[in-house]
Amino acid sequence: MSLPSVKTLKDVTSYPRELRKLLECTKLSQIRTLLESDKPFGKRSTFGEFKATNTWERSCYNPPSIHELKMSMADELCETCGVELIPEGHNSRSPAIEYLNAGDTYAATLLWVAGRYRVGCWGDIVERGKYD
Repeated sequence: MSLPSVKTLKDVTSYPRELRKLLECTKLSQIRTLLESDKPFGKRSTFGEFKATNTWERSCYNPPSIHELKMSMADELCETCGVELIPEGHNSRSPAIEYLNAGDTYAATLLWVAGRYRVGCWGDIVERGKYD
C-alpha cells in the first residue's frame, strides 16, 4: 500500500512521523503499541481510556474496524473536526471520499479515496466528478 510521505504529512499535522506510523498499522496490536507510547497520545488524549483499560477491544459489542480507528486517531493528530464521508457519485471520476474535516473545502487534509490514504483537498475531487 502506498502511503503519503512524512514530508507530505507535514502539510496536515504537527505529528507527521506519528501519523505515518499510524497509517502503516495493519493490525490492532500495532495500534495498541502506538497508543501505549508516550507521544502523541498523552493523558489528555481522547484515546486515554483505551490505554487505561487494556481490554477495550474485547469489551466492545460493535468494535470499530482498524480503518475507522485509524481515521479517528488521525483526526486527533491532525486537530481536525471529525471524519466525514462523501458518497460515491455517478461516474468513475466520482469515488467515495472519506476525509478529515479541516473546516475548508480546499484545505489540505487526509483523504481515504479508492482504498488508499492521500493528502489533498476534497473540493478538487468533487469539482472534477459528478456528485449530487
